[in-house]
Amino acid sequence: MTHGFYCILAGVNNAPAWLVTQDDSEDLGFAFDCLIVDAITLDELKEWIYRVIVEMDEFPDYLIDITDVSHKHDLILGYQDIVGFWPYSTLKRTEETALVGIAYARFPDTRDDSISRGKARSALEKSTGLKERFARHFPAISIPVDTGDAADILVSGWWLSGSKKKILTAAEIQTLFINQLATGPLSTQLETATGLKLQVVTNRERMKITLIEPNGTSGHAIDPQAGKGSRGGFLLDNGQEDEYDDVDTVTIPDALNVIGYILAHGTPPQEGWKVDVLGR
Repeated sequence: MTHGFYCILAGVNNAPAWLVTQDDSEDLGFAFDCLIVDAITLDELKEWIYRVIVEMDEFPDYLIDITDVSHKHDLILGYQDIVGFWPYSTLKRTEETALVGIAYARFPDTRDDSISRGKARSALEKSTGLKERFARHFPAISIPVDTGDAADILVSGWWLSGSKKKILTAAEIQTLFINQLATGPLSTQLETATGLKLQVVTNRERMKITLIEPNGTSGHAIDPQAGKGSRGGFLLDNGQEDEYDDVDTVTIPDALNVIGYILAHGTPPQEGWKVDVLGR
């Protein structure tokens, strides 16, 4: 594909060169990083590429090929055929987290399985350099203030009770419960710096999920469709084996959904939940 027409548009200018070649793809890699975490849309990526084309005297043909892509996933999965290599940027982990913060701020429905909204917001607030870099690439895009919701602001991260308060990622927590269902301990408790405690005990058929809030309120997930049966095998940390009514436990798939909701929001779901003790 020729880029002669775009070279005419570019002409001779004094604009700083963009790093978009295979030898140095730092700027293209940053733009790709923004797209992957949904900090920008595919159309916004294309607008940036048009700008690069105009500002550079010479540019690689694959920039034009990128503008022909119709869907984000076609670009990500087909990068080898479209670009020929994966653009690389040198973002630090905190800057990668801050990019997710931009995605949360711009698109409230954004969901990231590994980075909470609160953690991403905090990283963005501290990453002045990242915000300046984003502004250089996308000067027409303003980053709104992400207020989120009250529950999300309260939750800064979860760790395993009794550990050294090492904040766990969503993936690590998921692995934790998968191991629990396989061969791990039947009882697990997570907590946060705000005082929330999430207790989960299983017999590997069903799960008892209890949330204790800082004000003393506690409640547990219920299964109104479970009938009047009960079952045992719920082994606590102290060696005690409990039996619960099925209505007070939930199936494994439903339990994982409830756990995911609590970890993300810091509050129990509105449905399928029973308050046991009212707080102060």
